[in-house]
Amino acid sequence: MVIPPGSSEFRVISNVIHPVATYFSIQVYEIGGVAYHFNDAELLTEYGLTYIGAPYDLQLNLTSAQSYFALFRIYDSRLQSENYWAGIPPKTLVDGIEYIPCDIEYNQQGNISTNFTQDINPETGTVCASNEEFMFMPVPPGSLANADANYMIACITSAKSYKVYIKLPKIMCSLNHGERPHINDEYDLRYASISLVSTSAPRPTIFTYKLPCNITDYEVNIYVPNDVVLPALLYRQLLPNTNFTHSIERAKQKCDHGYECIHAVMGEYYPKIYQTT
Repeated sequence: MVIPPGSSEFRVISNVIHPVATYFSIQVYEIGGVAYHFNDAELLTEYGLTYIGAPYDLQLNLTSAQSYFALFRIYDSRLQSENYWAGIPPKTLVDGIEYIPCDIEYNQQGNISTNFTQDINPETGTVCASNEEFMFMPVPPGSLANADANYMIACITSAKSYKVYIKLPKIMCSLNHGERPHINDEYDLRYASISLVSTSAPRPTIFTYKLPCNITDYEVNIYVPNDVVLPALLYRQLLPNTNFTHSIERAKQKCDHGYECIHAVMGEYYPKIYQTT
């Protein structure tokens, strides 16, 4: 939601069912970056995540002269057949006035002005330093990147088919008991996914594959439609365990953009991409 100009307080309250999902978070953006970020474990604690009725009350002070945009993320909803919120929507108040949630409308991506095409590399013709291999990606100022996520990008070609192979670390399965690893168990990553995106404004996501938690070797065949402009594959990892030394986050800490360094840190967990047609 766009927070009305001149506001000084933003509050989100839930006393009922928080999203039954693998991950959710609330981020408030200002011009140029993230002003506030709270993921589900920070809102509820990991103990609270195991109870769908655990409450939270987030109160944020705003600078009235600044412009803000609030984003509620829900990944891998377990109640998709019920509603988009995967539970009961929280109450949202701005300066004490309640704002009712709008209907979800997925055909509004044209309203997002983030545009990577200003950084086209003249040697590759894409936003990447080299094509068809996963490298770090710069996050442009003003983008709606998730503060919990680390990304890699591989620029590819429209009207081509690719196979992506990833050696998977131990990914958390669910907040639900009975699926392991659970939120209370040990795991390497909270969440991971591969997305096909267009790197041209408004940078729409074409589709996303959530990476499974219960296998080690993952392969997926991806066909890139002809109408996807400047396509790329986005590899996303969320909230890696500090003991997992082969994460994108660890590679970013140790490397600049060199392929050899990134590959050395990530080792067998570095994603591989092959053009098949």
